[in-house]
Amino acid sequence: MAWTLVFCLLAGAAFAEPKTESGHLREFAEGLFSQGEYFRAATEYMRMLSYHPAPPEADEIKFKIALCSYKAQRHGESAHQFARLAVLTSSTELKDRCQLMAAASRYQEQAYGDAFAICDQALVNSPESRHRDRLSYLKGLSL
Repeated sequence: MAWTLVFCLLAGAAFAEPKTESGHLREFAEGLFSQGEYFRAATEYMRMLSYHPAPPEADEIKFKIALCSYKAQRHGESAHQFARLAVLTSSTELKDRCQLMAAASRYQEQAYGDAFAICDQALVNSPESRHRDRLSYLKGLSL
């Protein structure tokens, strides 16, 4: 009986799906991001997109690249990246997150008028957004 269990475990391991190159890159990039190595993480995320330009999670990868810029305090760059992704994505949730982060980036640059306008427009365009409270708060801060 013990041998049957061992055999089943070994057979299951033999049929486990191998990790793809993209999977390895994502794991490596996530590790770099969590360690605060934002420039290196962004490079690895970009490498993922160069291997597979349209993977199912391409918009999420682009969001992470923009988030790397934000975390590295390159707020002008991140504002541009978030705003561009908000226009290009078909996901309402991702669009709302991008608009929030674009406004936060502009706020960090002390471009309060721009941050206010982004928040105001996001609240009008997506009144049921789960980020509504954060957008309203940031809009108030930007006054």
